[in-house]
Amino acid sequence: MTARRTRIALAGLIFGFGCAAAPARAATCDIALVLALDVSGSVTHQTYGLQRDATAAALESPAVASAARDGLALSVVMWGSGQHTVLPWRILTTAAEASAAAHALRQVARPEAGMTDLASAIRASVAEFRALPCAATRRVLDISGDGRHSGMPSDLAGAVADARAYDIQINALPVVTDAERDVAEWYREHVTSPSGGFIVAADWSGFARAIRMKLSMEVAGR
Repeated sequence: MTARRTRIALAGLIFGFGCAAAPARAATCDIALVLALDVSGSVTHQTYGLQRDATAAALESPAVASAARDGLALSVVMWGSGQHTVLPWRILTTAAEASAAAHALRQVARPEAGMTDLASAIRASVAEFRALPCAATRRVLDISGDGRHSGMPSDLAGAVADARAYDIQINALPVVTDAERDVAEWYREHVTSPSGGFIVAADWSGFARAIRMKLSMEVAGR
C-alpha cells in the first residue's frame, strides 16, 4: 500500500471511531409524565379496574392528543409494597400513539395488593425520570392513591425532597373513602405542597372525571 493510501485509510478509520464515539442526540419532549397508580391492599379488584381504565381513557382525551404534538413522554408505575413499571417510557407525538398507550395500559393485570409505601413509589418514579429518553421541558409525577403513606414520615419527606431536587412537580389525585376522609388534606400537606404541585380530589365514583381533568391541567402546563 502506498503512503498516500495509508494516510487515507487511517483518516477513514479515525473518522469512523469518532462517529461511533459521538453520543446520540436525545429526542426532545415538552413534558415527561409518570402516572403512579395505587394498587395497595385498600384498592379492591373493582376499583383497580376503574382506576386503570379511567386513566387509559384520559390518555385518549383531546388535551393529551394536543400535547402529544409537542412530544409527550409517558411512563406508568403501579405501586403498593413494591413498585412496578407496567408501561416503560414511550414518546407520544400523535393521537394514535396516545391511543396505543391507552390500549397497552388496559391490558395490565394487577401486579400486587400490599402496603401503601408512597415513599418508595416516589423514589421509583424519580428513578424513572433519571432514565428519561428525551430532554423534557417539564417533569410531572401524577400520583393517585386512597390512603396515607404506611411507613415513616421521614422516609416520605426525603422522597418528596428527592423529587423536588430533580425538578419534578408532584400532583396527586387523592381518593376519598370512608376510611380516609381527610386523605386529600394529608396529600396536600405532605406530598404536593412541598413539591409545588396541586391536587384534584374525588371519591371512586368521580375518579374518571377527576383523572381526565387533572391530566388536562398537567399537559396544559398548570
